[in-house]
Amino acid sequence: MAEPLALCMDIGGTKLDYRFLDLSAGQCVTILEGRLLCSEFLAFTDALHWLLGQVTLPVDHVCVAAAGPVFKGVISFTNLDWQIDKLKIKREFALKSLTLVNDLAAMMWSLQSLTGPEQLVVKGGDITGQTKIIVAPGTGLGVGIGVETGHGLVCLPSEGGHVSFSPRNKLERDLLEFMATDGGHVGAETVCSGLGLGALFRFLTVDTPCDEKLDYHALGPWIKEQVDGKGEWSATALQVYGLFFDLLAEVCGNLAVTCLPSGGIYLAGGLMAKLAPFMDRKRFISRFLDRSVQKNVLESMQIIQILHVNPALIGCQVLLEKNAKLLH
Repeated sequence: MAEPLALCMDIGGTKLDYRFLDLSAGQCVTILEGRLLCSEFLAFTDALHWLLGQVTLPVDHVCVAAAGPVFKGVISFTNLDWQIDKLKIKREFALKSLTLVNDLAAMMWSLQSLTGPEQLVVKGGDITGQTKIIVAPGTGLGVGIGVETGHGLVCLPSEGGHVSFSPRNKLERDLLEFMATDGGHVGAETVCSGLGLGALFRFLTVDTPCDEKLDYHALGPWIKEQVDGKGEWSATALQVYGLFFDLLAEVCGNLAVTCLPSGGIYLAGGLMAKLAPFMDRKRFISRFLDRSVQKNVLESMQIIQILHVNPALIGCQVLLEKNAKLLH
């Protein structure tokens, strides 16, 4: 009789990536994978029902990496109107195990499995320490913190993408004023994410007529087309990307002096992968190091971009493989 399957899912604010795994050989073997839009489903249960209908074998084990905090067995998504209650889902779908993990924690678990070609050094430095951080701009801005201990990796819960936006010059102070029109809090995610990319464009073109229907989903391809010299917005497009990476470098610098990640700073996320060709590394590193104190400490830190298209799914696989009862 064929062994039941396992299902890994990485759910962000926009998309759901999935991978069905055969565990019968004592290791994870992919048999089916794909991507869905979260907007196609009203709730997580609808998406899970659809997925389970795509395979003929039963699914006993599910691991979900989600863009939101895991608190008391429940995930409430940050940029998606879904909720996952571990006990309810496990009971409704008769699962033997259901693992819920923050997507940045899953990415952290993936680092032990990623190969050299799946990583790109942005800034050289030392990675011999125990503490690591991941900064992942996607629909929102995720932050993960991991510490290697004598008992293995420990992932610390974090919603660091929601720290306050801290402007450093007049342009950024004007941006803060532009974003705080209601006098409310302006977080780093508000300006340094997919959602933030659209905000940066609106800010930099506030006095210029443009298509008001252009949202952040369409903005990336549209700007790239202009940067390629096919339109009149090339200079603005480059300015949007330049400002985005300035703000990302500031976030990384603030996290670096907070956590002292001597094990490395890792850049990940869907938006990072799309925008990486436009990063001015010298400018990024200069902004990262621009501190009145502790600059020498930051100079010793290495910054690495994760090139793998979905490290969170890899992290889910690692967690499944670590669970010996699934493999025997």
